[in-house]
Amino acid sequence: LGTDVAAVFVNDDEVAHKLHVCSAQESDHTWRLPLFKGYKKMLDSKFADMSNIGNAPYGGAITAALYLERFVSQGTKWIHVDFMAYNTASRPGRPEGGEAM
Repeated sequence: LGTDVAAVFVNDDEVAHKLHVCSAQESDHTWRLPLFKGYKKMLDSKFADMSNIGNAPYGGAITAALYLERFVSQGTKWIHVDFMAYNTASRPGRPEGGEAM
């Protein structure tokens, strides 16, 4: 999604909508990606309860969100924001290079 649009994973549609509205108002855009349950098997491990990375070269952002989801209590609404903290060019308020988030 690059440096301009952060990927977000949200387990609640109402929270996702509010986040989308707020981020658009601030021109800090987000794009909701799915918590695709079919990728959970990528976190399976032969040696531990689970792996902290997926076992395939794709779906990394989704598997990272699914990994974090395992540490959230059932019924808790949560958001995971996956962004690139590096600007490839200078813009007002966003200098080129790495950013602290």
